[in-house]
Amino acid sequence: MASVCRGRARSGRGPAAVRAANTLYDVPVSNNGARCRIVIYGKGLEDQIAIQTPSDAFGGLKEPGYLAVNPQGKMPALDFGGLCLAESETINEFLVDKFSDVGPSFVAATPELRAKSRLASRVHDMYLTTIQGCMYKGAPVYEGDGGAALRAEHIKQLDYQLDVSTCSAVPGGD
Repeated sequence: MASVCRGRARSGRGPAAVRAANTLYDVPVSNNGARCRIVIYGKGLEDQIAIQTPSDAFGGLKEPGYLAVNPQGKMPALDFGGLCLAESETINEFLVDKFSDVGPSFVAATPELRAKSRLASRVHDMYLTTIQGCMYKGAPVYEGDGGAALRAEHIKQLDYQLDVSTCSAVPGGD
């Protein structure tokens, strides 16, 4: 993906001077983007990585400028001096490696703890994000006949998956 990003012009809505060379494209309500913001803020990288919404920078997720950063048109995405990365886990692994000498490491100390960390990330990506809409009042899938029962089932699944992600539902988990 880096070649796509390097080849793009830094154009879009707003003045080019506003867009930094290193930018995380995200919105405040994105739980996936929040994972990246935690690393950026935790390592104190706010002066090195700007955070902008795709709407402010490009006019939206499906605009050509943003699609040059992330052809899937999803968030978050990181443009780091022409290297474009998508997916929060990939972005975080890059930031943790790139800034390993800055702030907390964000790497668990033992193989066992790293495995638990990866499990929490995987459960989030595969099982929580797919049903997180049950927490939002206006989610259309929960309206009409059967909507309340579906919401209740998804809330039950969320509770279980949160236990799995913290290893409390795993035999021998903490």
